[in-house]
Amino acid sequence: MTKDKMIKKIMQRMSKRADDGIKKYGSTMLHSRKSFVAWIDDAQEELWDAIVYLEKDISKLNYILWAIGFMVLTQFVSWVLSMIG
Repeated sequence: MTKDKMIKKIMQRMSKRADDGIKKYGSTMLHSRKSFVAWIDDAQEELWDAIVYLEKDISKLNYILWAIGFMVLTQFVSWVLSMIG
């Protein structure tokens, strides 16, 4: 077992997800009877969801960076005005 705390957390989440899947679907991934094409379709859908999540995060990050930039600019303008006033 790894000593890396982040990897341990990931492994715990994966294990819980696997257990939840067994409860929900009644079998393990190994014993699933899905077709090869169905697995590819599922993977595509999961990746599309990931793209949407990343795009949402980019939007949030851009807003945060804009807000920080605005605050810095406001403080700089105030400082300049105090220096010349």
